Amino acid sequence: MINFIAVDDDKGFLKIIEKGVTQAAAEKQIKFTISLFGEYGEKFKQEINSPHIGRNIYIFDIETPLANGLDILRSIRKKDKDSIAILISGFEETYTTRIIQDTLNVFTFISKKRSFKEEFAKKIKLAIEYASGDLYLEFQDSYKKHILRKDEIVYITAELRTAKIYLSNGKVISVKKTLKFLKDQLSKEFVYSHRSCIVNSKLIQSIDKSDRIIMFENGMSTDYVT
Repeated sequence: MINFIAVDDDKGFLKIIEKGVTQAAAEKQIKFTISLFGEYGEKFKQEINSPHIGRNIYIFDIETPLANGLDILRSIRKKDKDSIAILISGFEETYTTRIIQDTLNVFTFISKKRSFKEEFAKKIKLAIEYASGDLYLEFQDSYKKHILRKDEIVYITAELRTAKIYLSNGKVISVKKTLKFLKDQLSKEFVYSHRSCIVNSKLIQSIDKSDRIIMFENGMSTDYVT
């Protein structure tokens, strides 16, 4: 069960959110509840303080007449650290940096200025996938929280306590984590090719044993092979 709790003082955006959630939930075939509010008022407070079965996904407009969505989420995080939060606003420039700095475990931010309907439809499906299964690698590294799709991780190398995570899009993320820590968070398709490297076995195209090179389906390779 996933409980969607959405707040937006603009009825037009609230209707888009309701339709997007309903369509995504039907596509993903999940059981869900949805509660919609035009403000962070008493009815909203009663809802978030009521017990829920399953996991909550909050969709909060940041700027409203009565309260700021960031402040509301900060209060919720004191007792609910595992819920998923999606923040939306028409003031992208004002809040993007602040959201990162506040370390409120925000799943994503969606601007109201650019193709909101399409962007929300895409992001709400990702949130449902994240809430429903084991598709993501999630961990805190210093002040930053990383949420990475496991099927987009090609391989990971490590030296001492610094690991480099190589993604299928070519991006490389360096984190202050041990290889063992990351391996323990991953599923069984991630295997050691070397004591300093974990590879996604599902993405391997070929292994050249003589030259000790692993080739992956997207053209990437590693010579961390024993």
